[in-house]
Amino acid sequence: VAKAGLLVPELPGIDTKLGLFQMGGNTSLYLKLLAKFVENQANSIDETQAAIDQGDIELAVRLAHTLKGVSGAIGATAVQEVAGRLETELAQHPTCVPDALLLEGAVELATVVAAIQSITVVDEVVMAAGSGELPEDLVPQLQVLMEKLDDYDAEAADILQDILNQIGGTELYSTLRGLMKLVDAYEFEDAAEELNTILEQLENADS
Repeated sequence: VAKAGLLVPELPGIDTKLGLFQMGGNTSLYLKLLAKFVENQANSIDETQAAIDQGDIELAVRLAHTLKGVSGAIGATAVQEVAGRLETELAQHPTCVPDALLLEGAVELATVVAAIQSITVVDEVVMAAGSGELPEDLVPQLQVLMEKLDDYDAEAADILQDILNQIGGTELYSTLRGLMKLVDAYEFEDAAEELNTILEQLENADS
């Protein structure tokens, strides 16, 4: 089921509908996968070229194979297709891989990376344009989040993202976005301490 309130725009070079379908419609998971793609694959064509120049064809094949797989997972079909051809060329003609193929891969990859890097800004705009109202069960949800943080449970990130999806347009949104940075860095103790302060403020406001 897609995460309500969190939108994925159309992105150049990426079939986001296909990518979301392959993630079972889980928007939060898909966005994380897109971010990981940039983190791990942004320089993969350059790395492949370097491996070829160094005569490390085994590494070059592995890099192309990985790029093919992960680009397919996010719906970057053009990159997937070029990476597949590159993998085949490396396997069959390792000493004469066409420069044009590497250039094509670099261009397609750059398009996808730029598109994904823009989504953070888009996400902020979409989320900030929420209803401006806090859900009635916000405190219980934050208490569940606190339990996950106390247990050092990585599921805390998903729970926090669910909460963020519900509070766009509120003052609390930016505060919890800051909390997400701590959670993503696995700084659970600091996150729990900050969340405790937030809970106290909310409970005092209701009393």
